[in-house]
Amino acid sequence: MRTVRLLALFTAAAAVLATTACGGDDDPAPAPARTGAAATATTAPTAAAAGGDGTLSYDAVAKLASDRLTKDPNCPIGKWDDNSTGLDDEFRADGVFFKQFDCYKTTDELLPNRIQQVLFVEFKTPEHAAAYADKQASLYPSLVAGTKVVVAGRGLETIDMKAFLAEAQQSAGGAGRIVG
Repeated sequence: MRTVRLLALFTAAAAVLATTACGGDDDPAPAPARTGAAATATTAPTAAAAGGDGTLSYDAVAKLASDRLTKDPNCPIGKWDDNSTGLDDEFRADGVFFKQFDCYKTTDELLPNRIQQVLFVEFKTPEHAAAYADKQASLYPSLVAGTKVVVAGRGLETIDMKAFLAEAQQSAGGAGRIVG
């Protein structure tokens, strides 16, 4: 009988701990990833941050990339993917959300024609975001705004990627800085 009570007590305690670990209104220190555009890496961010409210949102950048980059003849079809190979090992543990925009010439292609034309990454802290943007800027222009970074590739000849980043910055109400 004592074993049954201990098992019941243990089960109840585990349920309370599991509920508390999932977060809630009384969570003492919520992580930045639990709010805003990148609540989780497995669900699409909401469009709530789009529209120039001072927050860089994945939805706004995704729409902009689809609208602009698919005008290039080497990118008639663009797709967003969550393959995080574009996130260096030194930054991977700090990334909480990652998407990359790849270009395809036809819908039947299994491999992209141009990979990683745009990266959208959210980090745990603004310091990690700034370090990542600065490192990427040695090769690719980047926009960093708070914990979010947009890295623009250079594989499309007809697209001015710095102008693309400036448009992304405008979609965020001018938030952030362009480096590179």
